[in-house]
Amino acid sequence: MSKACPLVGRMTVDVHYASMKAAFEAGAEALRVALEKTGEVTNGDVLTDTRAVVPDDLWVFDPRPRKEGPGAKKPSPGKWVDDPELANKPFDPERCNCRKWNAGHGAQCNRFAEDDGLCTLHKNQYDKIIALGGRDLPHGRFNEERPTHELSKPEGEGAEHKWSDMKAEKAAKKESEKAEKAAKKDSEKAEKDKAREMKKEKREAEKAEKKKKKAEEKAEKKAKKAAEKAAKKAEELELAKKEAEVAEKAVEEVAVVEEVKAVLDETTKKVEEMEETNGEELALDLGEETEEMPEEKFGIFEHDGESLKWNKETNEILDPDDEELLGRVAQVDGEWKFNKVERDSDSDSDSDSDSDSDSDSDEE
Repeated sequence: MSKACPLVGRMTVDVHYASMKAAFEAGAEALRVALEKTGEVTNGDVLTDTRAVVPDDLWVFDPRPRKEGPGAKKPSPGKWVDDPELANKPFDPERCNCRKWNAGHGAQCNRFAEDDGLCTLHKNQYDKIIALGGRDLPHGRFNEERPTHELSKPEGEGAEHKWSDMKAEKAAKKESEKAEKAAKKDSEKAEKDKAREMKKEKREAEKAEKKKKKAEEKAEKKAKKAAEKAAKKAEELELAKKEAEVAEKAVEEVAVVEEVKAVLDETTKKVEEMEETNGEELALDLGEETEEMPEEKFGIFEHDGESLKWNKETNEILDPDDEELLGRVAQVDGEWKFNKVERDSDSDSDSDSDSDSDSDSDEE
């Protein structure tokens, strides 16, 4: 039988360990089957599941000799591969307590501890850092609090460690601050808009109030002006009315004066005619003529409830009893007006009043 391995691939530590485990399980299974055939064991015994009896350390079955003492070489942990899950594994005191970066997640070094809890690699790194004035390994120890800044530099000089969870927290915080800032900005903008709107409404209200006041003042002024105009018009109307009354009175007075003048003119004319003839003959002739005047020359004129004799030719009004001259009538505006002739007894007493009347009419 050839001892050359027919399988392809390199025999790594993991592959070697897995082959020992498979061989142990196969041997235990073969043992169980053999014992069941002889009747020495049953399915209820512990050997039913051969995987439950696999030892924790199969290296004891490795036929190669072990190195004992300080110089004994421990099995290699294999090549380091970053994995976020390594950050959640518990601390292993047999491993190097150096905290590796692990893509920002942090993790314990997978090498076995040699001196001061560190593997040879990290122990040499630590010594150099201390010699240069640093404080500890760059990312600290996995069994200690995670540093926020690089420890391989003196105090205050190390760069900040941007751990992944911190970056997420910072991003969340930044986003929260951004949202808060945006909300604050929106709130301030809303307050400014509200203040601007209130200011605008106040300005418009003041403008409307001013416009209303101006309109009221204008309306009041217009009403006052209209009232003054109406009062002036009423005053002018009253004045015109008075002037019309005065004019009407003047017309009436003029008519009376004209009547009086006509009577005086008639009397003067008659007196002149009488002076041209003999007084006694004229008186006789007049008496005879009066007696012989046909009745149609005379008529009746009603005045103050009395029936007076009216000479329609001369328009003289005579006493019906003794034919004494009482006055004359004249037609004014289509109506006959009676104008009394004052007697001699009344002439003296009325002379002053006549003169006053004449002077008043002259003045008018």
